Amino acid sequence: MEMISICCCECGIEFHVPKDWERERRRDHQKFCCPNGHGLSFKGESDIEKAQREAHQAQARANEEQHLRLVAERERDKAVEAKKRIEKRVSRGVCPCCNRTFQNLQRHMKSKHSAEMLLPGSEKRIEGRVQ
Repeated sequence: MEMISICCCECGIEFHVPKDWERERRRDHQKFCCPNGHGLSFKGESDIEKAQREAHQAQARANEEQHLRLVAERERDKAVEAKKRIEKRVSRGVCPCCNRTFQNLQRHMKSKHSAEMLLPGSEKRIEGRVQ
């Protein structure tokens, strides 16, 4: 049987216990006594507790990353849908600024909403797919 040395923090006496017993006390944090009767326990985090904490933290990070990705995808999809909706209305002659219908929407836009018009090639592109 392999023994391990422990020193009492109260009286300083050194005593030996079986290695398996010491490992178990580090895991379960139960109190034990030195030969002089001082109550002792291992307060620090055991290897198993540390591994469980790290696994929980890794899972939490993965969940947060997935959540952020899903939120970004949803926002992108909403922007794509909004762009499609506006394009569909414009193709039917509805002014995107004043919501009125015109036979010649391009002429209306030039005369009434020239400040809101985008110059050719300066439009913002929305990338992605709609699900």
